[in-house]
Amino acid sequence: MSDFASQIQSPHDAGPRDVIAVGKTRVLTERGDEAEVFTMTLGEETIDLLPLRNWSQLDVYKWRARGKLPGTPAGLEITFDHVKVSGEAVLIKDPSGPAKLQKLLNEWLALERGSFELAQQKAHAKAAFVEQAAAARPEQVLPHFRVEVDKEEQVHIHCRQGKETLATIGLNLPGFIHLFNEGLMHKPHTLKVGALHDWVELDGDLFSFEKGNNDAARLEEALNHRYLSAAALGHGKDVVVFTNAASSTGFDIQFAARVGGVTERRRRPLNEEALELLQSPEKCGLVPKDLVIKLSRPNLIFKRKTSDGGERYLNERPENVVTVVGDNGELTFIDLSKPVNYLHLSAVELTAAFNHPTINQHSQAAPEPARASAAPGQAQAVAPPAPERPIPTSRATPQSQPEARPVGTPGPKLEVVPPTKPVKPALPEPSPDREGPLSLSLSPLEGERVPKAGEGLVHGPEARREAVGAPPKTGGGQSATPTAPALRPLPNLWLKEVLSHASLRQDWFTCLVYSKLAEHFGNSEESFFGPFPCWVCSLGDVEDISDPAFRGVFLTQKGWLGYLNQGRLARFHNEVAFLGTLESAIEGIGVSLVAAGMDAQQRIVFVVTENYRTKFGLPDLTVAQALARLRESGASVMSVNEVLQSPEPIEVVWTVPAHQENPSEPQAVEDVRVS
Repeated sequence: MSDFASQIQSPHDAGPRDVIAVGKTRVLTERGDEAEVFTMTLGEETIDLLPLRNWSQLDVYKWRARGKLPGTPAGLEITFDHVKVSGEAVLIKDPSGPAKLQKLLNEWLALERGSFELAQQKAHAKAAFVEQAAAARPEQVLPHFRVEVDKEEQVHIHCRQGKETLATIGLNLPGFIHLFNEGLMHKPHTLKVGALHDWVELDGDLFSFEKGNNDAARLEEALNHRYLSAAALGHGKDVVVFTNAASSTGFDIQFAARVGGVTERRRRPLNEEALELLQSPEKCGLVPKDLVIKLSRPNLIFKRKTSDGGERYLNERPENVVTVVGDNGELTFIDLSKPVNYLHLSAVELTAAFNHPTINQHSQAAPEPARASAAPGQAQAVAPPAPERPIPTSRATPQSQPEARPVGTPGPKLEVVPPTKPVKPALPEPSPDREGPLSLSLSPLEGERVPKAGEGLVHGPEARREAVGAPPKTGGGQSATPTAPALRPLPNLWLKEVLSHASLRQDWFTCLVYSKLAEHFGNSEESFFGPFPCWVCSLGDVEDISDPAFRGVFLTQKGWLGYLNQGRLARFHNEVAFLGTLESAIEGIGVSLVAAGMDAQQRIVFVVTENYRTKFGLPDLTVAQALARLRESGASVMSVNEVLQSPEPIEVVWTVPAHQENPSEPQAVEDVRVS
């Protein structure tokens, strides 16, 4: 819609109790047609009630933020032929429509203000009692773990904060990884879980639920006293961010705000309305008055108000860079002077960003990242040492790598992968265009690397950073002046030429690449993917692809090359890609495989053509969430450009160039990264 053209009916005069005046106007549509809409006036400010818009889009004068309106009009719905408020619809073509709509809006406003005044009176009477109760029962606002065993002897671990459940997991590895990624639990040095989900071992301490044992009380005590990450949950902080797949941004945010005269601290979806409340000086007061936080999906934008009424980005200075310390001492730098893509950050990292002194005026900078007293898993928002030059990017990998953990504190070790299985006998090799079942030559190459036991299944957060310690000490006991973190060369530039070659036709590509994968991992066997024959290369201790715990790669008889881990799936064939689960997956048309490979974390990497995310015909957030879940399951899908720009090195890739020395017998090519 464009700006309104001309008024065809002035707003009705508002009586002594009516503060909202309603009229009509004509606006130009995007197609150039005129359309009649209602207008809503407060004082000298008028808003056009444009069809198919929500209140956040319509409220250009920020009436809610300025306190002119107590909230969004109840049940507001605007279409091309009517406006609905409080369950009653008013037709735009109705001559008496403005009067009817004005009456409905002012009745709603009077009711809201009456409720607000009543709540204020009650709040004043109960304020002292609420403060005393909160001080007397601090355990209700601190997070804690609760371990329960149901009637079917299944173990459930709940992380709760007061009456709210922050997370619930079973006694399995994905559940614990979820708690780590959410910042709800410190990573133990070693973690082992039973295949039947009936025991767990944390740092050598066994908690058993098998054969009638019930260590729920012991496990609960250990989790609360040794592994609870109170700092990441906002203990001592004012803003907390949680992951929530149902939220439009994928996150919830929690902070204290005064709503309806009562100060409350509850979770809200991280959206425009929550950010508006966070920035309200009267209702919240955490954000400096001259700071503006905007949500331009998928980015958060932080700006300062200028004296002329405009806005500008924050200065590119060290004090506007958030440094988040991970569980193993790795650092993430978040530059607030640039748009921050929240899809690339975890809940812990966003919590640190919102509690940085630049954003939260009540926060104080945390100690240096390498401080030995910092608990493992504690995400800290710190102002980095002043560099000699501005940090050029929001996510940087420093060049120096001193130890970032206290001496004698090893990184976590998660044992889940068994020893490598023996190589299966070779199968006969067919002509690629022959009808009937495919047969592959799977004998290993001489000198081929075989994965060792314990490699491959456990993966950390999406972006891994190098560990950085405290600055070196000088002879006088003072820290030497540190230099700016230097960007390390991108590790995958060696693939630029490899991935630039045109690929062989896709139906041959998948067959030949699977053969190389089977040779590399040293095992392959025939099986069934549902009712369809396939070849399976297991990467874990479960060989049966029909087992829910299976992890590995597969090739169906029809040529689908895929990856499967505990029901999470990615498969490719003839420029079609599926991402999701066995029960539900999103489909991308026009996604061609360029290569397959394996990164330094033993993840399977599928390299595809550019702009592949747009091929799914879904919002970018939906596709990003599917890719993130796949990555958590041990595989990733990346375009050629994403691979070249990635800070995570690719160790080996397999391609099938269109140009072959012997076109009648095409072969996949293996390229290995030279250290």
